[in-house]
Amino acid sequence: MGATELGLATIAGLLVGFLVVTETAFRRSERVVTKSPSTEQNQDKDLAVDEQIQMDAAVAHIKSLTSGSSNDWTGIDSSSELLNIHDGWRETTDVPEHVIHNLYLLGGSTVQCLEVADRHTVASHLQRLLNSSNQSIRVFNRGFSGMTLARNLEFLKNTTLQRGDLVVVLFGVNDAKGVLYRQRTRLPFRLIPGYRLILGLLRLKLRLRLAHWLWLETVHPAPRTTHEAHQNAVRVAETLDEMSNLAERAGARFVACLQPNLFTKERLTERDRQLISPNTARLITLQYSRYRETLRNKPWFRDLASAIDSHLTSPYLDWVHVNSSGNQLLAKAIRDALVTGNLT
Repeated sequence: MGATELGLATIAGLLVGFLVVTETAFRRSERVVTKSPSTEQNQDKDLAVDEQIQMDAAVAHIKSLTSGSSNDWTGIDSSSELLNIHDGWRETTDVPEHVIHNLYLLGGSTVQCLEVADRHTVASHLQRLLNSSNQSIRVFNRGFSGMTLARNLEFLKNTTLQRGDLVVVLFGVNDAKGVLYRQRTRLPFRLIPGYRLILGLLRLKLRLRLAHWLWLETVHPAPRTTHEAHQNAVRVAETLDEMSNLAERAGARFVACLQPNLFTKERLTERDRQLISPNTARLITLQYSRYRETLRNKPWFRDLASAIDSHLTSPYLDWVHVNSSGNQLLAKAIRDALVTGNLT
């Protein structure tokens, strides 16, 4: 090993030692009382344990009817106390007897909401909110796991819209997954042997917050990833424009809502931190910034990424799916977006 490499290796060792010692001192100085993850996780539960067992069994039964295909439930019908599927789509509860217009709520698994019973989905919460304001609107849950905007568009092309109907699409996460995340370390840190590997181990295995901060400051998306995120945002905008035009030609009204996720949350709880995948966080954060840049002047665009940040604890079950109370907050944000845009 040459003198230069030896010097860089020494720097790497000193960096590790500094981070570990500083983090230890920092944690000892903290006097913040936090809730244990188990306590927080058990608060505000959507379903009792026996109901969750029933939900799991109902989902397993439905999947057994699909002949191994998880991408299309067309023609599938299944009824149970908590979860009902009609021709492949989730049932919305509390539909009013007298209906004048339809609202089609499109999206992926966060609209389908297989984590909760029918009455706790975003669509059912939205239905009750519309009922309370005397809106004669029926909400159709048209969410399906893994749905991209391209597939939502195909569904819309095959839907007969009537004048006065509403189309709401919740998007953001599924379309971001098509971008391959690549990273690049800034100089002079790039010259330190094993810098990213060492820093990654310190922040992921030891959960050193200083290591995570240093990572955010020195490791950034590679230019190719940034370019792909921009191109993806352009494709998203084009698809949403086409959906908007379809609705407009039918005399229907269209809104596209950027969905919340754990990486858009302003303040994280201790349990939230345990659910975070750092590379996914960086990719989603980058893609969301490109979405906003590309869509901000579109009249049909609504940014609901902070819609559930007001939750007193945290409704997240993983980094994107939430419990009933989270779905309720999201439904309220959608209702408010419709009212603000004079769409209801």
